[in-house]
Parts: sequence; structure tokens; C-alpha cells
Amino acid sequence: MSVILQVRNLEKRYPGGVQAVAGVSFDVQRGQCLGLLGPNGAGKTTTVEMMEGILRPSGGEVLYNGVSLDAGYREVIGIQFQSTALQDFLTVKETSSSSAPCIRLRRRWMWLSSAAGWASS
Repeated sequence: MSVILQVRNLEKRYPGGVQAVAGVSFDVQRGQCLGLLGPNGAGKTTTVEMMEGILRPSGGEVLYNGVSLDAGYREVIGIQFQSTALQDFLTVKETSSSSAPCIRLRRRWMWLSSAAGWASS
């Protein structure tokens, strides 16, 4: 298998001297499932958010297929947020239509909306 994601000396420091992540390094092989285990406050969520490109690291780097993360990275990955309250307030149609363009499923969305009778609304 080949390495698809490399995390190198990743660090995240917040104002006031709080260091959430200190020098984390690991590789993820193509097809591998990765889990981060640790107690509350260990930096797991912060590490994942840096891997997703949501948070900018204070130090170190994340490489996808050997290249530093760029705008194109978000177009090829999928993100499942840890917690989101938005779904509680949206209809299935609103959730689908807001998500479809983000993950390049325009054709499927058009088919789904037509099949569900939403095409004209």
C-alpha cells in the first residue's frame, strides 16, 4: 500500500500559551482506517481538524499524496463533523441542496430533486 496522508511534527498553540497538539507525526496508508484515542483535551479533534484543513497548524505539516494541503484538497476529501445542530432545523431537501454542490454531486442532486418533485421549487 502507498502512503496517502502524512502528518509531520504537527503542532497547535493557542493564545495564552495553551498547546493543544505537540509534535504529532504518523502516516496513513491508502485504504487504512485510522482512529485517534486519548482522554478529553488530548488534542484529537484539533489534530483531525488540522488534517481536514479546517484549522491551520502552528507548526508542522499535513501532506496529501505527498503534497501540502491546498484548496483542491477539500474537493477530494469528505468530512463528517463531530457535532452539528443544523440538521435539526433543515428539511431533507434543504440539507441535500446545501450539501450537493460542496461534494460535486450536481447531477445526482438534479436527478434526486426531479424524482422527489422538487425540481420546480
